[in-house]
Amino acid sequence: MRGRRTGVWPRRLQQKRLVAHGHLGNPGGKSLIYAGGTLLVPVRANLLGVDGRSGKVLWTLANCLGRTATPSRWTSAKRDYVLAGNESQIRCIDPRTGNAVWVIEGAGPNAVNVVADGDLLVARAARYESPREGRKPDVLGLLGCWRISRQGAELLWKHEDPEYAVHSYPIPILARGYAYVVSFRGPALALVR
Repeated sequence: MRGRRTGVWPRRLQQKRLVAHGHLGNPGGKSLIYAGGTLLVPVRANLLGVDGRSGKVLWTLANCLGRTATPSRWTSAKRDYVLAGNESQIRCIDPRTGNAVWVIEGAGPNAVNVVADGDLLVARAARYESPREGRKPDVLGLLGCWRISRQGAELLWKHEDPEYAVHSYPIPILARGYAYVVSFRGPALALVR
């Protein structure tokens, strides 16, 4: 709603009083996540790291999120990380500091969440423009899969066939070695292991 302020209000569920209060900006329809003791607040294309107890802003990371992307929590060796994708890259972020642990350059466009399960990451790996007669082309993505660790990401495969281009908004699901996506032609299944 125009003119409406959004904010974050950390509160202990058993208490009847407000512990902290603050307005951090408009997330633009994106969701909050909690990782490594830090509340991650998307504000347009930017990401704020907020202390989960005090509400104090710890760090800000500019231009790391796609249009409607919410960051994703990923756990490796019992430690939380945050995965964020935008139009041209995917970052693994330390939620305590906001520093990049690693970056995949040239991946995207990722207007929506990147998805991880265990040591696998699925996201849009390349841009594809689907021609439309008399109109601006649809910008789609070609799906890719990476094996990820705290040390980095290794591309396992990338779809090159435009028949399997994926729309900007449906979020892929990654479960038990399969990626479920909505492709240009409808729902599709890809084996990722």
